[in-house]
Amino acid sequence: MGQSSKLHVTLDEIGNVNINTKAVSSPKPGILSIRASNCDTVSIDSRCCDAISELYLSQVSTLRLSSAALKPNVQHEDPDTKVTLVKVASIPIIPTDTFASAASISIKDCKVGEIESYAFSGEQHSGNFHILEKFLKVFIFLFVIAKLSY
Repeated sequence: MGQSSKLHVTLDEIGNVNINTKAVSSPKPGILSIRASNCDTVSIDSRCCDAISELYLSQVSTLRLSSAALKPNVQHEDPDTKVTLVKVASIPIIPTDTFASAASISIKDCKVGEIESYAFSGEQHSGNFHILEKFLKVFIFLFVIAKLSY
């Protein structure tokens, strides 16, 4: 593929789709778009695609996600993956780090069984979470001091 080339994969009316680890690997982020609709089961293994820019699933009976499903093997500076899940009848579990590289996540009209801790976080966001955590600790500390002095 050329420097500005993108790969668009469309899967429609397929029984079972398995996206295995390193199904698509590239040092360049954002070159892969996967769209699947009217499928029985879509299974996504850990670190399936380094280069994914979009995952759109619609009218899927079951979505099976492994931990770190969309987490790339190589962390990119700015995550830009867009994930859209629409009318997925069953997502038994959203495991840890599933959407670690996602900049936008939309889940509409889906049935989700369980969401594990840190399902929507990742290494590239950890600095922001630490800053927020420190801010909240300082805020709580100041709030307690204000209450005590009142």
